[in-house]
Amino acid sequence: MDSRVGGSWRFEAADPTGKIVINGVSDFTASGEILEYDPPRLLAYTWIANWHNQPGRTTLVQWELTPVGKGTRVKVTHSGLAEEPAARKDYSGGWPGVVEYLKNFVEK
Repeated sequence: MDSRVGGSWRFEAADPTGKIVINGVSDFTASGEILEYDPPRLLAYTWIANWHNQPGRTTLVQWELTPVGKGTRVKVTHSGLAEEPAARKDYSGGWPGVVEYLKNFVEK
C-alpha cells in the first residue's frame, strides 16, 4: 500500500483447499486507489475485486477511527455494493472478521 492520496494498494489471497469460492473465483485479487488519508482518523480507498459480478466495478471502503474513552471506535463502511449480491453477502461477514482480527492483534 502506498499510503498517500493517489497512492495504490493491492491484495491477493488464495484458498489452498479451493472450498471458498465466490462467483466462481477462489484466487482473490483486489486493488484500488487511496482517496482520503488523514491519520489517525480516516482512510478511504477504492476497491476493485475480481470476485464481483462485474470485476471492473469500483466500490468504496472507508475506515473511520474515533477516540472513545480509553479506546477507539472503528467504523468500516463498504459502499457501492447494491449490484453485487454475492460479494455483499460475503462482505457482511468478512469485514466484521477483519475488525475482530485487528482488535485481537492490537490487544496482544
